[in-house]
Amino acid sequence: MRIRIAKFITVFVILLNFIAVYFIWKLLSSHSKIKVSDTVVTPSPIFNESLRVKKTSKYQNEVTFIIRAFEHFDHDIVDTVRSVLNIYPNATVLIVADTPVYPPIVFNTTNFVKFVNLKIRLTNTFKDRTPNLLIKNKYVFFIPDSTRINSKKLLEKLINLSTKEPDKIIAVPYKGTKEVRCLSLHLNIREWLIRFDEPSPTRECDSIRGKHALFINTQVLFKMPDPFMLPFPDALYIQSASKYIKVTLADDVVLNNGRELFKSRHNQWKMQQLERER
Repeated sequence: MRIRIAKFITVFVILLNFIAVYFIWKLLSSHSKIKVSDTVVTPSPIFNESLRVKKTSKYQNEVTFIIRAFEHFDHDIVDTVRSVLNIYPNATVLIVADTPVYPPIVFNTTNFVKFVNLKIRLTNTFKDRTPNLLIKNKYVFFIPDSTRINSKKLLEKLINLSTKEPDKIIAVPYKGTKEVRCLSLHLNIREWLIRFDEPSPTRECDSIRGKHALFINTQVLFKMPDPFMLPFPDALYIQSASKYIKVTLADDVVLNNGRELFKSRHNQWKMQQLERER
């Protein structure tokens, strides 16, 4: 009888040990899970910065910046180009002029800046004086003289807008300037008649008045007979209207102005004379 009681006690103790071991294992297991689930992995600041640099490089490699309309006697080309390269150091910049710039402009920084002289010279090749052959990127961004770019997200926003409406020209206004107007343009090629109507009630039209930049898909640009014709961009709008290509005025993207040009009376007079000749 005593032997049976002893066996019973032994078996009971063994069972208690098993139960205790099981509950200890469960407790440790759940504690380990809580630790794992509560751990927050934060990306390294260096990793985040690397991603930002890659994004910036990606977008700048898709866009060619072009400066078309400027005057030799009073311009802000150097600081305009510097503004572009400060934000997008590997961007391609074309400076297009009808005659060689005088006095000459020298850039010490990069091979990505190129002057394109449209005038025929024996020392130039056809490719050297043809901007269309020098554009290798998916988009072109025409910026006026005396422009400042201060945002690394600028190209990302413009590319997203163009992706939604790839067959349209995107006009970008300037901060602190007179309000730009979106006009309708009626073109009668047979009668050589051009008529500009009152501002459009929408942000889509045929022509823009006021200081602005133009962001265009390169394939759309190449549809124009002569996209670099002066006066720019008025001549471009006549060509785009003939192709039924619309212009959209961006409402959430703006550029900044650089140095004020033509402040002196003499330069204002010279500018008026040039406008009459054109």
